[in-house]
Amino acid sequence: MLSGTVTLLARFQTPVAKKSVRLFVVPSARKLGVGRHLMDRAKQLGIETGAVYLELDTARDNVTAQALYESLGYERDNLF
Repeated sequence: MLSGTVTLLARFQTPVAKKSVRLFVVPSARKLGVGRHLMDRAKQLGIETGAVYLELDTARDNVTAQALYESLGYERDNLF
C-alpha cells in the first residue's frame, strides 16, 4: 500500500541550484514517520543532484506539515 510520495522539482530560473519539494502522506500513515523518512530521502537526493537548498511550500494553515519541516531543521520564510 502506498503511504506517501515526495517529489523534487528542479528550479533552473534562479542562479542558485535548488529543488522544490512536494510531500504527501496518506492520512492513515501520518504520525508513523513516513513523512520524516520521505523528507530525509528528498534531502539526500537533493544533495546527490547538486541542490544548494530545498524549498518547501505548504498552506499557511497546514500546521502539521510546518511542524514536521521545522522539526527537521527547515526555517520558515514568512515573505510568501
